[in-house]
Amino acid sequence: IAQLTITGDSSLQRIDLSSAPDWRVYSSVSISNNQSLRNIKFAKNTATTLYIQSNSLLDSISGMKQIISTSNSTDFIFGDIVIGGSRQLKHVDLFNFPYSCKGGRTNEIAIYGCGILNLDFLNKFTYFGRVTIEANGFLNNCCGIYNLIKDRPFSDSIGIYANPFACRNVGDILTSCGDTSNLTYNLIHGRIY
Repeated sequence: IAQLTITGDSSLQRIDLSSAPDWRVYSSVSISNNQSLRNIKFAKNTATTLYIQSNSLLDSISGMKQIISTSNSTDFIFGDIVIGGSRQLKHVDLFNFPYSCKGGRTNEIAIYGCGILNLDFLNKFTYFGRVTIEANGFLNNCCGIYNLIKDRPFSDSIGIYANPFACRNVGDILTSCGDTSNLTYNLIHGRIY
C-alpha cells in the first residue's frame, strides 16, 4: 500500500481514479493546491486516509463506496478525513456503501472552509478521535455527524465553529437533528458549552 500525492498542478482539472482495480488501495491520498481542479472521482476503495485541501475551484468529490478495512463483519475503520480550503466545494458523495454497516471508526474528521451544504457523507461513522467542522459558509445540515456527537456532545475533541445556523455548535445539531435529551439535561444543569 503506497501513498498518492497530487499537489501544485495548475493545469489539472479532473482526477478520475474510478477505473482503478479493486486491489489498488492507498494508505493515504493527499490532493492539495491544484488551482484548476474541479472534480475528484475515487474508485470504490481508493484509500484509508484522505487529505483534500486548498483546491480553490474544486466543486465535487465522489466515490469510496466499498469498505476497505474492517474490525469485524459490520464495522469499518478509516484513518483521517480532512477536506478544507475549497470554497467552491458543494457536492460530496463519499462512503455510500451499498449495504448496511453498524458503524465506522475514524481518527480525525476535519471539514473547514468549504462551500459544502451538508455532511450526509459522514453518516456511517459512529466513532472518532477528533471532529472539527469550521467556517463552512453554506453548511445548513449537519445531521450527517449526529451519530458521531450524540453520545458525547460535550467532549473536548469536538470543535464546531463559524458555520451557519443549524451547524453553529453541538446544541444546534442535536436540536435540528431530533435529539434534545442531552441539550435539555444540560440546560437544566446550566452546562451549555
